[in-house]
Amino acid sequence: MASSGGEKPYRLYRGGRVKGRVPTGSPPKQPPRRPRTGRDGKRRYRGPDARPSARPPRRIRWPREIGIALVLSLVFFVVWALLGYLTFTALIAMVVYQKLGLALLRKAWFNLDLVWAVALIVTGLVALAM
Repeated sequence: MASSGGEKPYRLYRGGRVKGRVPTGSPPKQPPRRPRTGRDGKRRYRGPDARPSARPPRRIRWPREIGIALVLSLVFFVVWALLGYLTFTALIAMVVYQKLGLALLRKAWFNLDLVWAVALIVTGLVALAM
C-alpha cells in the first residue's frame, strides 16, 4: 500500500497496525508553580485546574442569621396558633351541630347587620374621643 506522504504514527503491514512509538510534539510548557505559603487548610480544594475566585469566601453574618431565625420562628408560631384556633373553632361547631342541631341556631339567630353597624359607630366615637 502506498503512503500518501509524510510519516505515519504507525506502520502498515499485512496484519494491520502494529504498536510502536508515536511521534508527538513537545509537551506544552506550564508556568512555574507558586510557592505554597499561607496554606492553613481552611480553603476547600477546587480541583487541579481551578481558577482563583474573584472574591473571598463569604463570612457568616450572625446578626442577620439570628434575625432571619427569629422572623421564621415568629411566622411558624403565628401559623401554628392560627391553625390551632381554626381547629378548635371547627371542633366546637361540630359539637354544637351534633348535640344541639340547627334548632338552636334558628332560635338564637340575631341580625348581624345591626351588630356590625353598632360596632362601627362605637369604634368611630371612641376614635373621635381620643
